[in-house]
Amino acid sequence: MPELIEPKLGKILKIALPIVISRASYTAMLFVDRLFLSRVGKYELAAAMSGSLSSYVISAFFVGLVGYVTALVAQYYGANHQKKCTRATTQNLYLSVPGSPILLDFMPIIKSVFVSSVQDPTLAALATV
Repeated sequence: MPELIEPKLGKILKIALPIVISRASYTAMLFVDRLFLSRVGKYELAAAMSGSLSSYVISAFFVGLVGYVTALVAQYYGANHQKKCTRATTQNLYLSVPGSPILLDFMPIIKSVFVSSVQDPTLAALATV
């Protein structure tokens, strides 16, 4: 049984390693960005953290849904179904184009959440920029 698992693990690592490296480099970039921002001031650093977390929470659903099309197109392309590649990409556009205004509609809501929360007004102002 272990000899069956090992080749599959190797294949998975071969496919997943570029994704792991990409996410690790993104994490390193965020760390360095925050390190530089910490030299500007503590309010700016705190605002960047709360602002980016709010942005991530709102956009994660759409980004995940739209990003999943990459896997579908790769699967269809590998199976030599080019029409399905086109269909998946078109449906992705049908979802992402109306999704952008929806995400923009959340901006005033988030601003009101920051303003109405019990935090320093300076931090709320910086987090909503």
